[in-house]
Amino acid sequence: TVSLDGFPRLNNYIRAGSKTEEVEKHIRVLKTIANVTLKTSTCVSSYNALYLAETFEYILGLGVPIYYNRVTYPRFMDARTLPIETRRRAIAKLRGFDFQKVESSGLDDGEKLRCRRVIEDCMEWLADESLAGAEGEDNYGTFLKYAATLDRVHGTSFAEPTLNISGEL
Repeated sequence: TVSLDGFPRLNNYIRAGSKTEEVEKHIRVLKTIANVTLKTSTCVSSYNALYLAETFEYILGLGVPIYYNRVTYPRFMDARTLPIETRRRAIAKLRGFDFQKVESSGLDDGEKLRCRRVIEDCMEWLADESLAGAEGEDNYGTFLKYAATLDRVHGTSFAEPTLNISGEL
């Protein structure tokens, strides 16, 4: 399993120290080895929820199936604590996903079906409003503070790789 949490620039940001171009080289090599089953795992969080469509398109372009995990702890990293408008934009992008990318990915029919289900499941999860309201707003504020702290430590900017997730960044 290869962990990819975004398209190259976003993945390198989320997984500080990661070099996605090196990961891509390893994927190409692993795909040539018989009896090796390769898949990706994307940790869906407040950092990448708005860019899942681009992330999944990128991964499919590598010819690797999409798997994912939901980050739910700490709570402020849970994508369901993002502002509802941000989540609606993420869902709209996933609804508009070009499923021809799945069909042309070179994956077998079972993996293609799984990828379609992952995309549908992500839309459903992002639509969950169980964390909406004051708690969600507090969590979102905590997320923004956390991101700003990590940016200072790493000398990075969350807004740079993502084009930002709201007007607040």
